[in-house]
Amino acid sequence: MRSREIPISIKLPEELVEEMDNYIRKSKRFRTRTEFILHAIRYKFLREWIREKGLEELECKMIIG
Repeated sequence: MRSREIPISIKLPEELVEEMDNYIRKSKRFRTRTEFILHAIRYKFLREWIREKGLEELECKMIIG
């Protein structure tokens, strides 16, 4: 599967950006705002897909374990 990079611009309230930056600074998982936002988008998509497929039990296992 081929991939393409597309430019995305997201406007966020200043307080949210400051909070996100603080979280990223403390995090060992994220290095940039882009990584953080993409993870949030993927995670939300994954949760919605799990609910849509009726796999709530799997969701519980993912959250707990």
